[in-house]
Amino acid sequence: MAALPPNFTLLQVIPELETGGAEQTTLDVARAVVRAGGRAIVASRGGRMAGELAARGGELAALPVHSKNPIVMLANRSRLARLIRQERVSLVHVRSRAPAFAATGSHGRGEQPGGDDARPDGVLPVMADVGDAVGPTHDLALGGAGGGA
Repeated sequence: MAALPPNFTLLQVIPELETGGAEQTTLDVARAVVRAGGRAIVASRGGRMAGELAARGGELAALPVHSKNPIVMLANRSRLARLIRQERVSLVHVRSRAPAFAATGSHGRGEQPGGDDARPDGVLPVMADVGDAVGPTHDLALGGAGGGA
């Protein structure tokens, strides 16, 4: 397995850590990142798989990212932005629509949320596994606008 860049931190955002394919993949990715020398944080409401996340070396950041309440979703933007800055996140991977909405507004041009490892243009890469429901979110991984990845 290839080593990750120094100080690499992945933030995965998923509504809950209950049973399911997306949840299992979140745990598997966290374990792979930790084994490759990185740090894996999962922002989630938590759930029955939270203990397994910790056993694999991942960290839980308990946030109400499961909520589809517009006020909570807007507040999650600030919560995620603070988490990204405090933990010096290198890459954000969102796995649902409501978290994608919050994550895409949680950082902006001109700031370096990931610290020294952030891209020169100040944009933090964001990947989304939410189908076509979010659209331009996929472009954030490339730093572009419109068109899809």
